[in-house]
Amino acid sequence: MFETASVCVLPTGHPLSEKDAIEAADIRDRSFIALGREDGSRQAIDRSLENAGVRVEVRFEAHYSDAACALVAERLGVSILDKVSGTLAIKPFLPYVACHVYLTRSRTHMPSLLQDQLEREFRVYLEEHFS
Repeated sequence: MFETASVCVLPTGHPLSEKDAIEAADIRDRSFIALGREDGSRQAIDRSLENAGVRVEVRFEAHYSDAACALVAERLGVSILDKVSGTLAIKPFLPYVACHVYLTRSRTHMPSLLQDQLEREFRVYLEEHFS
């Protein structure tokens, strides 16, 4: 449905939070909170780090971005996620790692006009706020 850049999420006051953007080499050997192994974003992040020759210390796996953010907020590591809000330091991550937003709908039911309108407006919202 939509693609946006992943960001590096750090605890406030983390030494890397002074940087304008976080590059893969910046998180080399740091404590890392990864998404679950079945998550497509996790696989893309792993490939990106591997291509950059960067190894991180995966301390936790979180199935949801908000769970990963909670672990980051507790200063247990850094993470690479979709754009989120909160009291964490959020920095662009380089190289670009796509973060996809998916919409799941039934194959057996025709969408209603209301559902179609909601989807259109949601796409506009995503493009305006996360492009």
